[in-house]
Amino acid sequence: MDKNTKELGERLLNAIKENNRLLRITTDPTQCQDPPHDNEGDAPEEDGNDNTSVAFFPLAHTRPRPKTFKEAKYKWYQFDNYTGRTISWWKHRLEFWAIFFAIGYAMITFAQWLDAGDNFQVDERALIKLVATENTTADIDTSRPMSQSISMENVGKTVAKDIRGSIVIERRTISESPSLNYEQPGTGVTFGILYPGKPATFPAFWQKLSGGGTQVTTITQSDLDAFKEGKIYFAIFGEIIYRDVFGVEHWSRFWSFLGGANQSYPTQNCTNYSNVDDNKGGIRGLFGRSKP
Repeated sequence: MDKNTKELGERLLNAIKENNRLLRITTDPTQCQDPPHDNEGDAPEEDGNDNTSVAFFPLAHTRPRPKTFKEAKYKWYQFDNYTGRTISWWKHRLEFWAIFFAIGYAMITFAQWLDAGDNFQVDERALIKLVATENTTADIDTSRPMSQSISMENVGKTVAKDIRGSIVIERRTISESPSLNYEQPGTGVTFGILYPGKPATFPAFWQKLSGGGTQVTTITQSDLDAFKEGKIYFAIFGEIIYRDVFGVEHWSRFWSFLGGANQSYPTQNCTNYSNVDDNKGGIRGLFGRSKP
């Protein structure tokens, strides 16, 4: 082996050692020093023509070896050297507030679900309308019982069930307002079912107590004369209770009057009497149902 070949082999060996050193420094910058040589023969020859030396600058973003156990416990992106605490501390606070956010969101969603159900039931509910058909003075005489024709119509979208109620006709003087009292005799109303758009018409009679019961009454001649003169009038009022297809109980009320003279009558207390309920089903309905 000549001298040139020997020098070439030594240069290749030195280059391989330098590459190994650079790899160790990349993974651990603290090893920036040359590795120790086993013997003097392993050291590269120092002469003015050796160009195998390579300048190395550690990576700017290479993290140094951990100095404390806390640093070693967490990965480099989980620990902040400036504050001295783990960067994951914010996760605990975020999880804490996330619990309240989740509870609030669940409550809002539940309220929206209840509201949607209520709106559906209100839109699809049964709604009964009571109307007293118009009578004239000629329809009232002493030859037949005093009566008033009542029209009951379901103006809702679904059927009304278990309909029950009472219609009262009472004689009042011109100075008396309607009593709106259902303890006096009246005409009972009972229907099993009422379909939407199918009105039912029935008569309501003026009744009085007689012999422990009730009796349909005809108007006397004196009352008929007073009626035509405007001294008395007949108040008509009633209420019914029914259920819709959702099982929710509802009620409707109405009032009217019959007067024989063209004058005003003391019915101011009846202005707000005609009304319907706004009952709803579900949990909210249990706490907000109105009664007649």
